Amino acid sequence: MRGKAAIKLGPIAPTFAFTGTYQIEENDRKAIMTGDGNDRMTRSRVKGRAQTQLIDLGNESTEVRFEIAYVMSGPLAQFGRLGLVQDLITRMTKRFADNVETALSNGNDAHTPIPTSLWQGWWLTCYHAARRLMGRKNT
Repeated sequence: MRGKAAIKLGPIAPTFAFTGTYQIEENDRKAIMTGDGNDRMTRSRVKGRAQTQLIDLGNESTEVRFEIAYVMSGPLAQFGRLGLVQDLITRMTKRFADNVETALSNGNDAHTPIPTSLWQGWWLTCYHAARRLMGRKNT
């Protein structure tokens, strides 16, 4: 995937050109998303990875592991917005957990795969959360 994302951080309005990948590893029951973007104006860069894995615990139980890692560099990383980034990560994680809970409570059992749309919807969740966090309307 390729695109641009414009955000507003106080008096600064960077536009990140980004690339990303989305991959499902059926055998390992993993979904992996990566992204990398930079803003020419501020010379800032952000790189991230999100991974979800389903682990069979036996007794019809499954553990859902969800990990997010990111690195931000350049002037924006020093702009004092760490709290905003941490809030965004917390919201994304909660939204993902809520989506899994909803999918499972709608009658999906241990033998019914969680729909691929749940994983794809994660990207939209990230996008909308970022836009809300930065004070922009969702489109």
